[in-house]
Amino acid sequence: MKLTLGTAQFGTNYGISNNLGKVKKKEITKILHFCLKYNVKELDTARSYGDAEKRLGSFKNVNKFIINTKISNMKNIKQQIYNSLENLKIKQINICYIHNFVDIKNLSKGKKIFNELNDLKNQKKIKQIGISLYYVKDLIYCIKNYKFDVIQVPINIFNQDFCDNKVLNLIDKYNIKIIARSVFLQGLFFMKINNLDVKFKPLKNKLTILKKKFASKSEIISYCLNFLKQKKIIYKVIIATTSLNELKEIIKLYKDKKRYGGYHLFKTKSKMRNPSNW
Repeated sequence: MKLTLGTAQFGTNYGISNNLGKVKKKEITKILHFCLKYNVKELDTARSYGDAEKRLGSFKNVNKFIINTKISNMKNIKQQIYNSLENLKIKQINICYIHNFVDIKNLSKGKKIFNELNDLKNQKKIKQIGISLYYVKDLIYCIKNYKFDVIQVPINIFNQDFCDNKVLNLIDKYNIKIIARSVFLQGLFFMKINNLDVKFKPLKNKLTILKKKFASKSEIISYCLNFLKQKKIIYKVIIATTSLNELKEIIKLYKDKKRYGGYHLFKTKSKMRNPSNW
């Protein structure tokens, strides 16, 4: 399992626990230099992440990274990809994700979109085609109707749906690369329970158990990363940061060989475990 750096915070105020806002350019440069030094050479961005693509493209060693991006608007796909390549100052996008499942839910429209992306793949403008999903039922639909190279889904201690044995068998059968995101639930796991919006009340019990089990943010990060490392289906994990120091801590804890258990205690079916419902 390898790490990929998420860059939503490079162009937006992304993250429920993000009190620092959009990451400053100087800090981005430090973060990217550190990533190269510690072999985190894959970046995950999106056209909807403000000016994240342009800010990445301004980094002088950007060509040393492989970069994935996402498209949300299904009009003028080819031009969007060319714009992303120009913004990022690279010749090929590693993975182009369809950002929203709803865009391909209609099979006839979806096939046209998929064919456009395949043309770009044949032209070597993109290397792989992916989709970002939230639900197992959508994963099953995509497997039955399309041939995605990569599928990005939320996997964390609250949301273990994609680790179900039936899903694992399906993923294995079709040899799909699974990328895990929302691994810290946008930082929700680190927030003080009393500071949470009332809409998160359905998660309060699970969060209370987590806080009683671990006293510090570092311990929670370690626990969450260990959960992911035990899942053989996960090809790569997307981590995000708002500062170099935070990234250093995450990578240090990622390398920790300590093992935990008790993950079943945190499973929940609450719809609030999915950021799409926030």
